[in-house]
Amino acid sequence: MRDTRRNFAARLLLAAMAAGACFAQDTKQVQDTIDQAQELLKLRQELKDLRAAKAEPKFYKLTFVVKEVDGEKVINGRTYSMLVSTLSNGSIRTDDKLPVAEENNQFQVFNIGTNVDCLHVKPVQNDVALDVTVDTSGVSATSGTPPRSFVRNYRWSAGVVIPLNKPTVIFSSDYATGKGQMQVELTATPVL
Repeated sequence: MRDTRRNFAARLLLAAMAAGACFAQDTKQVQDTIDQAQELLKLRQELKDLRAAKAEPKFYKLTFVVKEVDGEKVINGRTYSMLVSTLSNGSIRTDDKLPVAEENNQFQVFNIGTNVDCLHVKPVQNDVALDVTVDTSGVSATSGTPPRSFVRNYRWSAGVVIPLNKPTVIFSSDYATGKGQMQVELTATPVL
């Protein structure tokens, strides 16, 4: 009877060891499958990144119109254009030096003009997204006697999404003094 118990105990121990070996083998197979799946996901992401890197850049002509508006009437407007791509940024710099006489016949020089910066150009369905900064300044005069000149300066910066081939007002500000408004209109045209 004692031998039967020992045989039974030995058989039970062997069965437990065999089950443990099978479990360990199953666990290893599961881990191998997980590792293979993770490797496959990593390879897919690398392929996606390579395709994006090899994608042809898209080019756009950007036309900015900086205008002074009184109600619906455009009082003054200036047009600036540049070519940009999805791989490059663009900027425009215009600068005029304007000497202005003070009451004591001393001259002060003002830099007036328009600066435009465009960054991170990306197509978004039938639109284009980009970061735009516009800094513009100009001289205005009062209607008093004698008329006095002063410099107006406006600076806007934002990420915008605009439809292609459609003029879109992306920035506007009322005058700080007087009535009227400064606006920046942007048109993006794809270049083939």
